[in-house]
Amino acid sequence: MMKICVVDDEKTVREAIVRKLERLNKPIEVFDVGSGYEALDTIRLIRPELLITDIMIPELSGLDMLAMLKKENNHTEIALISGYDEFNFARKAIQHGAVRYLLKPVQMEELIELIELVDSRLIDRWKADMKERVWELKRHSLSIGELESKQIAAWFDDKTPIVIRWSEQPVSEDAEVVFTFNVNDRHRGEVRTADPGASNVFYDRSEFASRLRRAEEQWQNERFFGERRQPAAADGSDYEKRLLRQMQKLHDQMLKDAKGMHSDDLHEHLEQWFLSAEPLHSSKLKKQCAYLIAALDNVMTSSKEVSVVTEEQVMHWLEWVGGFATWEELKISMSHFIVDGLKALHECTVVAQNLGLTAQVLRLLEQSSDPQTSLNTIAAQLNVHPVTISKTIRQETGKKFVDLLVARKIEIGKNLLMQSDKTVIDIALETGYSDFRYFSKLFKKTYGLTPNEFRQTKKSPHQS
Repeated sequence: MMKICVVDDEKTVREAIVRKLERLNKPIEVFDVGSGYEALDTIRLIRPELLITDIMIPELSGLDMLAMLKKENNHTEIALISGYDEFNFARKAIQHGAVRYLLKPVQMEELIELIELVDSRLIDRWKADMKERVWELKRHSLSIGELESKQIAAWFDDKTPIVIRWSEQPVSEDAEVVFTFNVNDRHRGEVRTADPGASNVFYDRSEFASRLRRAEEQWQNERFFGERRQPAAADGSDYEKRLLRQMQKLHDQMLKDAKGMHSDDLHEHLEQWFLSAEPLHSSKLKKQCAYLIAALDNVMTSSKEVSVVTEEQVMHWLEWVGGFATWEELKISMSHFIVDGLKALHECTVVAQNLGLTAQVLRLLEQSSDPQTSLNTIAAQLNVHPVTISKTIRQETGKKFVDLLVARKIEIGKNLLMQSDKTVIDIALETGYSDFRYFSKLFKKTYGLTPNEFRQTKKSPHQS
């Protein structure tokens, strides 16, 4: 709701303007003041979106008030009114930053145009402000789009409590909705005004990104587990620590099962591991899943007694794990990779030789520019089990599949840095890394420079 302050030492003039504003039937709140210093104190306290003030008022002129508010970086828009049609007044008003200079008596049409102008400027200010919020969210792999303003004045009012809510249906004309948006093209959200005692309210718009990340994590957790809305194990609790210790024991046992080719035992221990992992929050559970798959992939494809899991392997599998909408889907796919993968090792050598597997994999990697390319997608293309590819590549090249994939993605990122003006965040996403900081780390590890440093020193001559 737009707040408007009307200032004039003549009560009849103030009341006439107030009556006209109230007849506009717009979402506004109007209050009036008689003197300049009183008006200044009121504006500092209430911070209205619009001030309509006479130029010639006692104590403090409208021009002086305008200059003082601008100096204080107050964002209240100011329209000056006067009974004199003199160019000098209008010129000074515009010079001091007034949005309009109006003559008395102020006409209804002029007030309509004035409010529409202020509303338009508010929306422009909101769009500029949201660019910063959108950028901050992008750094955390969240994109928001389809921004639509509703009652945007509340966004800049640090005395109005606001809250983020998900919305299943398009918003009707609801006075509580400040603006709407979507998140990662998955679902719609709203910023709404709320009661001070409501849950998850905030006042400072700089908290928007952190609040939205928290709301998104909660939504992901609820969707991932279905009917179980809240994780049973709180972060850092004794219960969670006990679960993690139990999972580690089963993890170690599964490595022995895989090394000894005991597929039945591996299946049984994996099911027990799933039960132990389920009470964790989805974000922590997914990290544990990624680490388990990376460790078992190492054991099943390497002849070494001790195999170290690298950060690249964990991050690769974390991206894969993150692609599953529900816990049930993830468990099925993990069982397929782990248990069926162990069974596939019995025929791995024959299959690989018959298909010329290594050459096909390397060719697909070289030709691919799809950010979703992974061990599993290439295995699906070649109609073989992922473990078959992983072991064959390691035997014939001495390298892990993940290392070859990382090298290809970083090469694609390098070409994008040289041939485009896209941001590092966008390039990271285009190469399959939702965390641009990890992409930058891999890039520097490969080329000895950060992406931005590389762009400055290595970009194509036509871009100089």
